[in-house]
Amino acid sequence: MAGSVRETSPNKWEIRVYLGTDPMTGRPRYKSKTVVATSRRAAQHRADEIASEVRRGDWVGSEMTFGELASRWLDLRKPDWAPGTYVAYETLLRLHAIPLIGKVPIAKLRTMDIDAVHSRARKSLQSTSVRKLHNAIRGVVDQGMRWQLVGVNVADRATVPPCPAVQRATATVDDVTKIIEAVADDSAFATLLHLAASTGARRGELLALTWGRIALDDGNPRIMITHSGVIDEGEVVVKDGTKTHRARVVSLDEDSVTRLRAHRLSQAESSLAVGSPLTDAAFVFSPRPCATVPHNPHAVTRRVARLRNRLDLPPTVCLHGFRHFVGSHLISEGVDVRTVADRLGHSRPSTTLAYYTHQVHESDAHAAEIMGNVIAKRSNPNVAGSG
Repeated sequence: MAGSVRETSPNKWEIRVYLGTDPMTGRPRYKSKTVVATSRRAAQHRADEIASEVRRGDWVGSEMTFGELASRWLDLRKPDWAPGTYVAYETLLRLHAIPLIGKVPIAKLRTMDIDAVHSRARKSLQSTSVRKLHNAIRGVVDQGMRWQLVGVNVADRATVPPCPAVQRATATVDDVTKIIEAVADDSAFATLLHLAASTGARRGELLALTWGRIALDDGNPRIMITHSGVIDEGEVVVKDGTKTHRARVVSLDEDSVTRLRAHRLSQAESSLAVGSPLTDAAFVFSPRPCATVPHNPHAVTRRVARLRNRLDLPPTVCLHGFRHFVGSHLISEGVDVRTVADRLGHSRPSTTLAYYTHQVHESDAHAAEIMGNVIAKRSNPNVAGSG
């Protein structure tokens, strides 16, 4: 790729370099620059340098604005996201990024423009939300790089607010036991709550469970989490895959097995009563006797909230709070982080560590005490026989 040159006035030359086709308009794109040179050879040398910069991606340009690219990026990613994820990113971009940089050509977007978005957003959003906003902006610009609209992701150099570790409050064993016992007359709902508090599975994952993905009778009781129940445009749908796009197997305790067996027997009787034998495709938790549809996730959340308020329990007693209940208790009991991350479906153990830093510190303090006792016994044999 070589740039063309033409003399526009004495010692002034216009350099024109072809950039390719604009993916939005379909028209050829060129970069022009006026330089001072004493000869055509000098001007051509500068044109060759600029052409090299274009090949490296330093001079790629487009008429597409950040707002237009953001819209295309959201449409492109929507099929891969849970509906809630799409709504969150779309809302953050629409309310906090588009008003400031929506009309800026993507090729002219600067790091300082993105920092201005962050600064304004920090006045109304928490640090975690600002970081999500930054991730969305970075995703948009990264798509621009993939489409060769820009040569560098200026968002990578933006200043992102720190996200301090927060000690998460969790429900107590008494809280969890109390809410499960409060619905003892509804064995199906009690089983759902018990399974949430014992497996740490997400709300949508539990509601998408079918009997074909539960093994109770082969000596290795477990559930296979492969789908998720979500609300999409007002309708309850079951999506293939989980939030982190990773299927997983979660082992079951004896009490969970007992509850699930009793629930399956009851559900089979209800299904037969309406002339529809229970099959492996039936949903474990369903509002219909034939179990052909899952519960509405929002309806389940509202029922738990009403029950929690009636029992005067803390806000941590909720389906999502049960995940933190499981994670914090397992870490506190010394279960390794990798196992906890796998059980909860975290994509990386680092996510688990970030959520349960306080419990990890407590386990580490216990580990220090154990090692201190080991060394003390070795250096002072009398310690072993004391007490």
